[in-house]
Amino acid sequence: MRVGTSRVLADDVLELAPAASGATNANLICKPVGKLKESGAADRSLPPRVDGDRVLVDFGTLTPGTWALRWAEPGGMERPILTTDPCYDTALAEEYASRARTHAFGVVRTATGRLRVRVRAVRPHAEVRTVRTTDEQVAVGGFLAYTAEPAAGADVELVVRSRHREGDEEQRYPARLTGRTFTAEIPLRPLAEAHDLGRDHNEWDLWLRIPGLDTELRLGSHVDDIVGKKGRLSFLRTAIGTGAGAIGMSPYYTVKDGLSILGVAVTDTSDDRADEAADDTGDALGEAA
Repeated sequence: MRVGTSRVLADDVLELAPAASGATNANLICKPVGKLKESGAADRSLPPRVDGDRVLVDFGTLTPGTWALRWAEPGGMERPILTTDPCYDTALAEEYASRARTHAFGVVRTATGRLRVRVRAVRPHAEVRTVRTTDEQVAVGGFLAYTAEPAAGADVELVVRSRHREGDEEQRYPARLTGRTFTAEIPLRPLAEAHDLGRDHNEWDLWLRIPGLDTELRLGSHVDDIVGKKGRLSFLRTAIGTGAGAIGMSPYYTVKDGLSILGVAVTDTSDDRADEAADDTGDALGEAA
């Protein structure tokens, strides 16, 4: 079965646009693959419903893991579902993530064009869409993902918390929230002044604190379909002079795609030397939330 459109709508319903009409009394067969198959999970049969030229299937009961999708027509014949859809749309992804949920469903296309669905557990976070660095400031923006929209007028704070330091030192700065969209600025000089020279590098993790939510929201980029940003994406680094010497400061993504700030002591304030000093410590950075 070939489809031109294959996407998961915000209510966890798979939408397919078949290239040709087919049997209306068929079923969608979900076959576990990889670790899910090894766990002993059984095939699932889900009944579709036809809405004009669309086929809709409710995914809500699938368990976490990866499932291969096949089309089963009367008589027992199963066919793989082949798609030409890239299976990602930025606007649809943001719409999907803008609902409170504990599990996320997403379709992917294999190298041979076969359609699969991945189900994963998710938790609320602050999805970062923009990062802009100036001489002594980092400006961030994004939206609240997988959580209910907070009450209007909430006093939101951006919390900058040190990692691997006694006392979990933190600094707080005002943030702005309009609906689900947030913006904030992080001044780098206070972080440079607080740099612990006893450590090769200092990491500062970023969180949003919103009244009415049970937990702080970690800043990160998880909805953009790019996994493993560390070492692939980099940001402008700047050297800030302090009484103890120059500190190179820059945003970076952790191994879990959280957004943090890295500080590295440098002996030369030129950008090239600051880049080299930070690169030398990059491989030593530990895993963060």
